[in-house]
Amino acid sequence: MMLGSALRLWSASAWFAAVVFCGCGSGSSSAWDWSSELRRPDGTNLEFPSRPDKPVLLLFFASWASPCVPMLDALSLFGGRARVVAVSCDTEPAKLLNRDRVEVAVSPGMSVARRFGVTVLPTVVLLDRLGQQVGRFEGYSPSVCSVLGVRLDSLNASP
Repeated sequence: MMLGSALRLWSASAWFAAVVFCGCGSGSSSAWDWSSELRRPDGTNLEFPSRPDKPVLLLFFASWASPCVPMLDALSLFGGRARVVAVSCDTEPAKLLNRDRVEVAVSPGMSVARRFGVTVLPTVVLLDRLGQQVGRFEGYSPSVCSVLGVRLDSLNASP
């Protein structure tokens, strides 16, 4: 019953975020096969090494979706601990938001969002260094940052 006691201590949103981040599974068939579909706003490819030196956070967002802006700001704080890539789901690249320590990308035809099964904005997908999805959070909640921080510490500590 120790787990039940611990869950009662968390708020409902923190518990939800923890459950989502513990639930693993990949929406992509191969580790980095989708990465060639991401472009910078200037049209150049966004490169992903086969084994990055830190985890990758993909934030699927749109500038018109009000919960995406605070999520974008919150994830910029993790720029030193993860590669943070904000994948715009806007139809016009001119509406892209710039943040320090966040790379902005577009996915023509939203193909990367479809590969990861994104149906809610914002959606955060956490990838380990092998490109495997190890966490996911849909919607915005300030509590996701604490859960995400713990997951990033764990991923960065592993070889």
